[in-house]
Amino acid sequence: MSENDLLVGLGHCDPKFRLRFTPSPDALAMGAGPDIIRGIFAAVHHANRHSTRTDMAAITLPGARLKGEVPKGARGFGDLGDTVVVFGSEDILDRIRSDHRLAKHCRNGALKARLREVSEKQGAEGVALTRIRSHEKKTEGWHRRNEARRARRAERIAQTAGTQLGYDKPSHRDIYIEAQHGVFDLAVHRGAYKGGPVEVNTYGLSRHSAPAFLPEAPDVRP
Repeated sequence: MSENDLLVGLGHCDPKFRLRFTPSPDALAMGAGPDIIRGIFAAVHHANRHSTRTDMAAITLPGARLKGEVPKGARGFGDLGDTVVVFGSEDILDRIRSDHRLAKHCRNGALKARLREVSEKQGAEGVALTRIRSHEKKTEGWHRRNEARRARRAERIAQTAGTQLGYDKPSHRDIYIEAQHGVFDLAVHRGAYKGGPVEVNTYGLSRHSAPAFLPEAPDVRP
């Protein structure tokens, strides 16, 4: 498949199956958490770009804590939670699980991947993960300043890898993640699963203005 044939933009995920990724405690203690999280996001993006608009995967962090649930100045990598859950068809989830970025962690015991059929019905508790893209409507000057801010944030993430993955501003952001293509500003939402396919982008995230709740109950620990 050529670069011109790769999928871009929005499509739909039918959450009939879930793939639950759980990093091992030893891997997290050794500081491998950020690399594993980046690998999962990259694997989802790769699979979606090589799929079709009707067979995409969606990603969520059921254990992620909202900004208001964390004492000021105490945010850290643990606020992402202990698991990453990806939804989609059995076929696309198999492709994500076998992605080379994740297979190496599964082989050495750093990551556990469990694929199961979804049994939850419409109205079940759900979570959504959205990418905040409000900066796209700003001026050219704002874009230049924002790029400088993003460079400083990327440097800060690199300096505090494994211990720091969040900061106080802007107020609508819950977490941000350093991924292959830059830093993602993300917001966590909780609500009810409406049933049926949900709309997501190639990163497996839904639009901030229309969170796509997936059938996964929040799992936030004190």
